[in-house]
Amino acid sequence: MPNFSNTAPESALDGAIDDSVTSLDVTAGDGTDFPAAEFNIRIRDSGGTKVPEVLRVTVKATDTFTVTRGYDNTTAQSWSDGDIVEHVVIAEDMDRAWSSSPNHPTPIGGSVSRGTLAISGTTNVAIAFTTEIRDDGGVVDLASNDTRLTVPFSGWYAVTGFIDYPASSKTRYLNVRVNGTDWPAQQSANMSDARISIAYVGYFDADDYVELVTWVSTGETIDSANFSISAMGGSGYADTWLDALFTRPSDETVHTDDQEFNGTIGGTAQDASGTITWTQSRGILSAAYEDTSPGSSPCRLYALTPTTFPVTIETAIRTIGEDGKYPLGGICLTDGTATSANLVGCAYVAATFDASMYSGTIASSSSTTNDIVESPVSLLIYMRLIWTATNTFEATWSIDGVSWSKFATTSTSKTITPTHFGAFIGGMDTATSVAITSFEYLRVTESDLSA
Repeated sequence: MPNFSNTAPESALDGAIDDSVTSLDVTAGDGTDFPAAEFNIRIRDSGGTKVPEVLRVTVKATDTFTVTRGYDNTTAQSWSDGDIVEHVVIAEDMDRAWSSSPNHPTPIGGSVSRGTLAISGTTNVAIAFTTEIRDDGGVVDLASNDTRLTVPFSGWYAVTGFIDYPASSKTRYLNVRVNGTDWPAQQSANMSDARISIAYVGYFDADDYVELVTWVSTGETIDSANFSISAMGGSGYADTWLDALFTRPSDETVHTDDQEFNGTIGGTAQDASGTITWTQSRGILSAAYEDTSPGSSPCRLYALTPTTFPVTIETAIRTIGEDGKYPLGGICLTDGTATSANLVGCAYVAATFDASMYSGTIASSSSTTNDIVESPVSLLIYMRLIWTATNTFEATWSIDGVSWSKFATTSTSKTITPTHFGAFIGGMDTATSVAITSFEYLRVTESDLSA
């Protein structure tokens, strides 16, 4: 990789060179301001009559450069004393930077699979894969480590995997392991549930690795397994994740209560039944919730500064969950932090693509209206909950943060004077399920932003 400098001066040749020499001198004293070798320079004549030549400097000795001539598809030629020498970024540099970027249109990621494999005991085992399906960016190296997919550069990634088991009454678990540590939430199935799938979204550093792990209650032979990781941002691979930009309305008042999640999580955790893990990383609040009481609403609540309407609460969320388990995430207004506190809110229900309004208490809320969002589960969903008048609340949703639509019913009546706002998450199945939701921000606006 070449080196670069923002302060390298425009210099000049100290002595003429022909098209074959591999050493040149620049103006005395200028060499110290060029970067350490290796780096690229360009020579051109002051009159601009000749096509410039790019040279790669492989050794720098004060003002004397050892060079590779005609570099990056240019042609070596003779140059006169005093011709201009300048440090430049060349086409090769840009191509390299673009090809290694998570926004590069070529997908970055890898996929692997395998056939049958015997699993024994109740300790999580990393699946050893046998077949490379694709490898864009050096993610897969089955020869060195057949259980791992390795992150080539820092960024956001989507990790997905599934295992096909024989139909039986055995209990099975499936999870993602990151750098040797199992993720807090895992999927489970038994009896006729022959396939278990899981998804994980996170920010990774270069050389981090992920593994697909499983265990079976009494041991059995799995039929097949598949595992993949994809950088978020490349065309065609999870490119809707974490790519959306939100523009504040020009008249919006920003309150100190706004939760951008760039520091600590803050707020008060009012958790209902089940196990919930709240985490904050790189400006994203995430919750992984294993629900044992459908309809409960574990919340992360923050004091509401405006004490009267109109008030608008806004968020942008994503949810992940096992198909049919109805994972949801949303925003709410409550009149307290106790389990019995009244609640009104709106949520995105991933498995059915519903945007729904909720009311009740923190311990038990129910859906009152819904609107269908025709979009993939992975799409970023914007939502606003508006306190418009006494005991009157509205909710709107958007897929771009610009054009907003009301829910099916224009308003919900609830006897409540809000003192807190926050995020809530839940699983709406009748059996234990795992829901994962991320909140990019919670924003308070002291105005009515109804659609």
